[in-house]
Amino acid sequence: MHKKILQFMVAIGIIHTVLSGLPTTQKTQLVLCGLTVLQRHFKTGNNLLVSFSHTTYSNTQQRTLSHTSQYKNDDQVVNLMLQKTNEAARWAILVSNPDQPSLEITHEVQGKMDYYLVIVRPKGTDEETFDEVQDQFDSFPKMKSWNQRALFLVMLTDTIEEPKVLAHKIFDELWKSENVLNIVLLVPTVEESLLHDNVRHTVKSMSFDLYTWFPYHSGHCASVEEVALLDQWIVTKSGGFLKEVPLFPNKIPANLHACPLRVCAAEEQPFVLYKDIQHKNTSEYSGLEIEFLIITTQAMNATLVYLPQPTGTGVLKRITSLTRLNFGLCDIVVATLPFDLNIMEYAEPTIPYLQTAFRWLIPCPTPVPRMERILGIFNLTVWFSLTLVLILTTAIFWCFSNRHFHFLEKHSPTYKTLSQNLSEVWAVSMALSVPKLPVNTRLRVFFLLFVWYSFAINTVFQAFFITYLVEPGYSKQIKTFDDLIQSGLMYGYFESTEIALNISMYYERAKVRSPRFYCSNYDDCLERLTTHGDITMAGFPYTAEYDAVKIISNYKKKKEVCFLDDDIYKMNLVMYMQIGNPLIHMANTIIRRTIEAGLVDSYWSMMKWRVRLENVANSTYGADLTDDNEYFALTLSHLKIAFIILPVGYILCSIIFIAELLHARISTRQSKRKLKDRLGI
Repeated sequence: MHKKILQFMVAIGIIHTVLSGLPTTQKTQLVLCGLTVLQRHFKTGNNLLVSFSHTTYSNTQQRTLSHTSQYKNDDQVVNLMLQKTNEAARWAILVSNPDQPSLEITHEVQGKMDYYLVIVRPKGTDEETFDEVQDQFDSFPKMKSWNQRALFLVMLTDTIEEPKVLAHKIFDELWKSENVLNIVLLVPTVEESLLHDNVRHTVKSMSFDLYTWFPYHSGHCASVEEVALLDQWIVTKSGGFLKEVPLFPNKIPANLHACPLRVCAAEEQPFVLYKDIQHKNTSEYSGLEIEFLIITTQAMNATLVYLPQPTGTGVLKRITSLTRLNFGLCDIVVATLPFDLNIMEYAEPTIPYLQTAFRWLIPCPTPVPRMERILGIFNLTVWFSLTLVLILTTAIFWCFSNRHFHFLEKHSPTYKTLSQNLSEVWAVSMALSVPKLPVNTRLRVFFLLFVWYSFAINTVFQAFFITYLVEPGYSKQIKTFDDLIQSGLMYGYFESTEIALNISMYYERAKVRSPRFYCSNYDDCLERLTTHGDITMAGFPYTAEYDAVKIISNYKKKKEVCFLDDDIYKMNLVMYMQIGNPLIHMANTIIRRTIEAGLVDSYWSMMKWRVRLENVANSTYGADLTDDNEYFALTLSHLKIAFIILPVGYILCSIIFIAELLHARISTRQSKRKLKDRLGI
């Protein structure tokens, strides 16, 4: 009898073991629900990470699924889910198991992970289940392929006590720690309903609820306040979703409903300008980078909240701002920061919106005097050739008029004397008419050639003459680094400049053999460079232009600073947000449109003009706001060359007139003396 009972118990155990190895209908439906989500929302050909715990992993290091026999998992849902995803052959699958610390990640996929499937077996309490989820997510940032913007499906294999409370806790923790937004929690739930309104008999129905959350909705900002039930999977023979809604919609609205954005801004002129208004107990920010920030947040309908200004040097201010961002104390950092790989390990940059470069500051070329420019139309040899042509032409005219090659040849009495010929040649060269044309054939031919020659020379001269009269131009500018070395300008350096040049490994400055001196005050050195033009410096063009307009009044001769054509090194300025911040894509779109529209270029021009107006208003000198590059007014000063030549002509005429009078008087006396000698008087 006891033997039969023992055999019966063994048979029951075998049957239970066999049946327990087969998946139940609910577990099959759970796997089908999860697989449906993957197939609908996870695109084919992308990377998929499957994470689960409490498994025994084989000693192999192969990371890609080829078959599921490697996983000796007592959880049927995990086994079946791995089997189905592998059989689908739609994704590059990577398996993660936080329970196996000895399992090194040595064969990760290339690039970032696109999708995450996290399978969690609920523990005794919801708190323990939350810890299980957190343990799996803590292992993801250790991987190089970690991607906060991926799509996450967290699938619980069994029911829990309070699904919404657990979902809220999971979403809140992942949002605060890793900025995970696109996440859906799949939870099996059991509901009891009355059977035919019978209070004694109830029926249990199972469904799989899918939860998520939405920021910047229903009056809530970037915090998990409410958990939304997206859809339900109804457990029937065929199974299916109740609403058939998208599970991973775009969660960032175009309107943030005036939600606050905390900003860490480090002052750096002219990119970030800080002004403390004491009587209003507030502060104001402006500048090139702040303008990008204002345009971006206005398009988002967000409210800027500036954190207190960091103290210390420029480098320390930037480090402080990035530290605040890393600890989640602010949302955006605006501190004249470059697009740098070292910073990108801890923060995520926007697209570059300003491109600047570290360049050599040099004196601008001085205007050339108009007299010097006009006399420089032709070089000395050309002026000598023109003078020689006038003399030779006068001699040829005189020869053709006084020597007859044929007795029938007509005479040209007007061209008999040298003085008359010189007058005629000068008139033709000045594009004036002569009293009488020559009648001699040879003289006419040569006269016509000289007229053509004078017309060509006058055309060239007048073209350059008018041009240089209006704009005489500038002296030779220093363009290359070799020109800078040969110029002999003194090198004014700053401590921050030397640090920047050393970091950039720019050692060409050692070739500058001219004397070096330390600039204790940047504004004083910049003013010396622009006014005296005897030093050179290194800096950023935006900063130099802004400071030049700010510290140098318009009564100065030079109003702007010049730069070498060669860059020491280029730098793209960006803002930084926390890694995974979902607002960065919207910010990049707005910044790109702002650049294309040229709004900040217009702001930069108005910003310099406003500073110039303030500078002139505070100046004791009568400054002229007219920009010399906008238009040109012809004044008497531009006719200086004509008024200089005019008295010279008068002096020459007077000398010639006096010489003629003396010559006439002497000739008259000599004629009278000869006449008296002939008459014997």
